[in-house]
Amino acid sequence: MNELQQAAGRWRRAGSTLAWLVVAVAPVVIALGVRRGVPTRVAPAAAVASAEAPPEASQSAPPAKEPSAPAAIWPRALPAHGLVGVIAPGRPVETDRLERGLAALRARGLTVKEGAHLRSNNGSYAGSTEQRAADFNAMLADANVAAIWCARGGAGCLELLPRLDWDKVGQRRLPLIGYSDVTLLQLAQFQRCRLIAYSGPMVAEPHGFGADHGIDDHTAADELQWLRLSPPPAAIQPPPRQTWLVVQPGEAHGPLLGGNLSRIVQLLGTPWLPDFKGAVLLLEETHETAGSVRSMLAKLADAGLFRNVNAVVLGDFTDCLPIDELHASVRRALAGRDIPVLSHAPYGHILPRSTWPLGASVRLTTSPPRVAVLDAAGTG
Repeated sequence: MNELQQAAGRWRRAGSTLAWLVVAVAPVVIALGVRRGVPTRVAPAAAVASAEAPPEASQSAPPAKEPSAPAAIWPRALPAHGLVGVIAPGRPVETDRLERGLAALRARGLTVKEGAHLRSNNGSYAGSTEQRAADFNAMLADANVAAIWCARGGAGCLELLPRLDWDKVGQRRLPLIGYSDVTLLQLAQFQRCRLIAYSGPMVAEPHGFGADHGIDDHTAADELQWLRLSPPPAAIQPPPRQTWLVVQPGEAHGPLLGGNLSRIVQLLGTPWLPDFKGAVLLLEETHETAGSVRSMLAKLADAGLFRNVNAVVLGDFTDCLPIDELHASVRRALAGRDIPVLSHAPYGHILPRSTWPLGASVRLTTSPPRVAVLDAAGTG
């Protein structure tokens, strides 16, 4: 028994010595094998897995890039004596204002085609929904029409959206001119076609070409320069002696999107509202109570819009609320975001005013206050 125990002890000592030799000699053997091109199989399994893995497997994959939005498309330039189609997409027009506005367009060298239902009045609207949509589509179908100019806004534009020929809108690339309730048509157009629209004075309303004492020279000339793009304006041109107010300083750029506040709210939850991420948000309103304006700004905030925009431009809030209260409401909607905010912009239900190209890429600065247009030369 003692002899067996002694033999077992000798074998254990020999095994320990052999194990020590393997550990000591293996690295040398591996190195020599690598140098001489001899394949080895003594590497641990984990090392083999690491060696066989592709180089990028040991690194974290870069985050996937979000697909960039298609580039905005500029409307075709309006010829000097171009034919403009005038329509009433919402409320009925006042005849005297319409005549005054049409005469003003003709005096500036334009020719006019009236929509079939431009002068219609069914008590609430300028014709039925189908008739008003048909007028819009008829202007698209007429190869001679070079622009669609709204006579006025008013309720009724939203119901036109599913009835418009959006494929033709994208093909024709006609300038679409209007503001206020026409915001609905213009934002839907940008969402569907990426086509820029002109948020500017209309034909038969008191803050446009139908003004009682006529439209002022700055407002008319500015709008026609945008339509003719000869040359393309380099920036929003405020009227003489116009003073911007800086609510929050800074600099930002992005697509210029917005319009009438209540109409943007009306598009929430619909397929017609563009993505406002990274946008320069333009807002105006008229004849709403202070509580209503605060509520609508809060709705936009709850929808995430103020969380995503790069800057805010506030036009005129006619007969709505004191300007200090407006600024405070916008700050609450921004929830502490330190982005540039300009106020008292020449925009809204006022004269004189400027035309704003909705969808165009712009750069906003506050020192000095300026909204430069970055891509107006890319027209075609």
